[in-house]
Parts: sequence; structure tokens; C-alpha cells
Amino acid sequence: MLKKVTSSDINIFTQQLKSLIKSKVGLLPALNILYEETPKESMRDIIHDLYDAVAKGRMFSESLEQHPRLFSSLYVSIIKAGENAGHLEDALNQISVFISSQEELKMKVRVALAYPLFMFLMGVITILILFSFVIPRLGMIFSDFGGALPLPTKLLLGGGRLFSNLWFWLVVAIVGILSFRFIDLSRVKMRIPVWGKIIKQEAIARFSRSLSLLLNGGVSIFEALKIAAPSLDNYQMIEEIKQAREKVVAGSSLTNAMKDLHSFPPYFRRMISVGEKGSKLEGVLVELADNYERQVEIGLKMVTSLIEPVIILILGLVLGVIIIAMLLPIFQMNLLAR
Repeated sequence: MLKKVTSSDINIFTQQLKSLIKSKVGLLPALNILYEETPKESMRDIIHDLYDAVAKGRMFSESLEQHPRLFSSLYVSIIKAGENAGHLEDALNQISVFISSQEELKMKVRVALAYPLFMFLMGVITILILFSFVIPRLGMIFSDFGGALPLPTKLLLGGGRLFSNLWFWLVVAIVGILSFRFIDLSRVKMRIPVWGKIIKQEAIARFSRSLSLLLNGGVSIFEALKIAAPSLDNYQMIEEIKQAREKVVAGSSLTNAMKDLHSFPPYFRRMISVGEKGSKLEGVLVELADNYERQVEIGLKMVTSLIEPVIILILGLVLGVIIIAMLLPIFQMNLLAR
């Protein structure tokens, strides 16, 4: 079975191709070298397809369009602009830097959430083990002893019996929750306190950097807005950018077209206005991307510093209540024995 081609594979391919082009190796020989040196078979197949297409006379950008799942519109547009200007090496370098920055930002988010998520999963697994194995056995022991059980213990045993009867439906519910990733929940996610703000800042940073890269590569503002919009990954924000683009196509300035972008913060709109009036829009967009990425990092640190003690507190309370409910009958029996 072929392994999936990842964004990291694409980035490595881009960096290696840039290095070969920089060393004055022709495009076809460079692709042939990469085909021979790439260990991953699925990536070798992609490179082979690109080589065949270029060998048949297609432009490299046209060859990339055969694989839209791997090479985005942004990637293809930058390559096309680089080819037309005779600066393919620069285009590959710009794309490599862009992909690396996006991968770094994603990694920071994953690392920040890894420990709290691990703690939460361990807590849930511990509770499930208690309800699946420990509590039912304690219930049998307590029933053999007879006598009235304390109310917390009765509730705990009842919960254990309920879990034993409904575990199948719990699995179905978990699968249902996981399937939500196939549904557009972008609006809901951005309304989550604190976390929603981080998601929005990350989306704006990604959009700003994409738009800057396209404009710097010589792509027109009309086409750049169209290509960069999907990077927002939010239906409402994408629709607002589409409406702004239509106004720009109709002759409006970018500043006026973005006045009605209610999903974007006022600071973003003001900076776009400053960049357009000063004819430094690409530079301002890079500053915006850097600024929002810094805000994402600060927000992640704040969220993780809050999540960890909250998870510890909740799991501690739950496990504490379970342990107390399990020990109460034993204490009661000891008192009766005296």
C-alpha cells in the first residue's frame, strides 16, 4: 500500500528542486534526479508524472495542475508567475518558505495542545476502566455483604450498570462526534471563547501571508484574492473576501472593498488601507501575518496554562468522588463491626 504524500513531502520536493535549479541543472534533469533519489514510492510516482508532462512540452505549472490535491492554486500560481518572469528558482524559494512557516505554525498548535489532550485522554481511559471492570466487581462484593449502601455508592453502582448496558451507544456517540470533522463547523469554532479568537487569528495570518506571496509573485490583486480566500478555511470569511473581490473587479479600491469585512478585525482593515495608500501592500501583509502569528503563540500559551489546571481539577474531583463512593461502604462496615 502506497504511503500518503504529505505537505512535508511537497516541501522537501520544492526545496530540493530549488537547489538543483539554483545549481544550473535543467528542469527535466532535475526532476529525473529527484525521481531517482526520492525513497517514498508515492512521491516518486508524482515526480514521474511531472517529468512526463514536462517532457511532452507542457509548462511546469501546467504539469502541477494535474495534481490539485497536492499542489494548491497558490502553489501553481506562484510557479506560473516565476516561469513567466524567468525566475523559477525564486518562485520555488518563496513557496518553500511559505510552506515551512505554515508547517511551523501548525506544529506549535499541536505541541501546545498535546499535553492537555494526553492528560484528558488518560483521565477518560481511567474512568472507563473503573466503570467497566472495578465498579461492577465492587457491586458484587457489596451485594454479598447486604445492608443499606450509602447514597453516593448506590449512584456509582447504578452508573456502572448503566454504562454496562449502554456502552455500545456510547461508542456510537463517540464515532458521531468524531464525524463532525467532515461537517463545516467553522462558524461554531470561531465563537468558542478564547479558542475561537486564536482560530480566527491563525486564519487571518495564513490569508495575509498567502496574499502577500501571490502579489509579490506578480499575480494580479483580482486573481490573488480569489486564490488566497480558501486559505481562511471559514465559510463566512471566504464569502466576505469574494464580495470584496467583486467590488475590486468593479473598480473599487481594496480599502473601500474591505470596509464591510465584519469577520475581520478593524486593525486588519486599517493596515490594508495603510499598505494600499503607501503602495506597500505586500510588505504590510507580511507584517500582518507576523503579528497575527505572534498573537496565536501568545494565545496558545494562555490557553494551555488555563486548560491544564482545569483538566487536573475536573479529573481530580471525578476520581475523588468515585474513590470516596467506593470506600464509604467499607468505612460503614468497620463502624458496624465496632
